[in-house]
Amino acid sequence: MESTKKGGAPAAAGADAVETASITHLPTMELPYFDSVEGVDLHTVFHEHSGCFVVRNVFTPELMDRLNTWTEKHLKATENDGNSRHPKQKDKRLINDVIERMCEDDPEMLLEIFNHPTMTHCWDALLGYGRFGAATIHWIEAGGWRQDAHVDYPCHVQSGPYWRDDPQMLRRKFTKYQLNHVLPFFSVQTLVACDAMNAFNGSTEVIPGSHRIEDVDVKILDPKFSAAAEPRFINADLKQGDVLFFNRRLVHRGGHNQSTKRRNALIFQNVWLFGVGQHEFDQEHIRKHITDEEFLERISCPYPINTRNKT
Repeated sequence: MESTKKGGAPAAAGADAVETASITHLPTMELPYFDSVEGVDLHTVFHEHSGCFVVRNVFTPELMDRLNTWTEKHLKATENDGNSRHPKQKDKRLINDVIERMCEDDPEMLLEIFNHPTMTHCWDALLGYGRFGAATIHWIEAGGWRQDAHVDYPCHVQSGPYWRDDPQMLRRKFTKYQLNHVLPFFSVQTLVACDAMNAFNGSTEVIPGSHRIEDVDVKILDPKFSAAAEPRFINADLKQGDVLFFNRRLVHRGGHNQSTKRRNALIFQNVWLFGVGQHEFDQEHIRKHITDEEFLERISCPYPINTRNKT
């Protein structure tokens, strides 16, 4: 394991102790960096400790340059898509149907990235069997501002239209037990650094261990809690081709891109075998271009089926 970066000091006293104690008193943890995950107890690192880790040099810079060239081509083609820019972050450009597009014009690159043994090993170690729930390009323009602190799908109240910006919907739609003991294990978020990323160009900022805070999905939407979290963020330091894995419940945000260049990343959301992914894949279209059974199994869900014919 390589060197690690430690989180900031706890927030100063004076914030509302009832609402913010869980973040201000959160033990300082590290963002682990691994050269290899062979022999690493990923379940403990991910679920019981930091909630995040980086694997170095998963992909070559040459492959990442190829992916960046592909991205530039498709950004133009997606300009008229209804969700080509993030609804609350206008300097974030999106390609949400990466698989459907890449299977057409570069299926070899798609399989090289999506079937990479390090990726599938990590997803399966954390989820049992990691199906693809979504794959999206996040292209942050030069000067792009920092995101608000948040957690991810399915409790993404600040960006998911289903939630109507109403934090209390989380309490109405989920039990307390589900929020704290089921949904932390529901999915894994993965960021592939197509470009090198650090604090200057706004790499992902994380609060290691924050996924273990009770009711954090709801608490992070409270301004006092969010303000108290501010000093705890640390930036992931990623070389081109490094991969950051993090718990969907981890408090995180994209950083401020202070550079004069874009910052590009490929973002995966993976779910367990019977989980509901965020993106509805065009299975028929994908299967016209891809025949690799390992990949096709990861975009498929075993249920629902027509139970009139079989169970």
